[in-house]
Amino acid sequence: MTIKSLLRNAVRRISNMFAPTPALKPAPVRRTNAVRARILMLAVLLVLATNADAQYFGLRGGVERSQIVSNLDSGTIGTETGITLGAFVNIPLPKRFGIGVEGMYSQKVVTQQNLVLAQSGTFEPDASLELGYLEVPILLQYRFPLPGPLKPRLFAGPVIGVVVNESVDLKGKSPGDIANESAVLTRDAFADKEVGYTVGASASLGFKLIPVKFIFDLRYVAGVASIRDDFAGNPMSRDLNVGAFSGTIGLGF
Repeated sequence: MTIKSLLRNAVRRISNMFAPTPALKPAPVRRTNAVRARILMLAVLLVLATNADAQYFGLRGGVERSQIVSNLDSGTIGTETGITLGAFVNIPLPKRFGIGVEGMYSQKVVTQQNLVLAQSGTFEPDASLELGYLEVPILLQYRFPLPGPLKPRLFAGPVIGVVVNESVDLKGKSPGDIANESAVLTRDAFADKEVGYTVGASASLGFKLIPVKFIFDLRYVAGVASIRDDFAGNPMSRDLNVGAFSGTIGLGF
């Protein structure tokens, strides 16, 4: 190899060392971005679907109009107003059905005038017995698939309740001032529990920018077992069943 060829090769190598390297081909970002967009859209749809039928719990309260029904009278013998409040949880099921489990405090009032237990004498509406029940309704629900923020549903199911507090109000009188009051308007004359069923309708109102739902509920609770305690010598001689209409509002989370 001649000196001229050696110099030519050396110059070529040096020029190659300082020559710019070819640019790398850009990665195919379009396909990657499309895949990410699809994944994000799927996640949003899943979140929206989950929020539409998700399990949620809440609190509600309102008024309850109790009806006292006697087995010796034709129809209702008295109505009184109390309060009801408590908590609930709604669990969705397929085909727009759901299960509702509630724990409600229900105030039921029995007055001496409504009982009319004696064969003679006039009863004044001065004395009353207030019974507070802890009720546990187990509800089968059906949701209506309406568009918009209002979601109505129908429900029905059994109700079991136990007495958690009681209060006798004689309006300043002594028990002897009203006939049979000391014998009848006592806690011992009434059973410790109640069994019944409820039917009704409710609706939830929710908006995307508000993290809570507004709940509206109307229902009727019917007792199928007498609230009279079944023991020998009970001065309350007739069976009494309690039904109640209630209207409540609440918040769901």
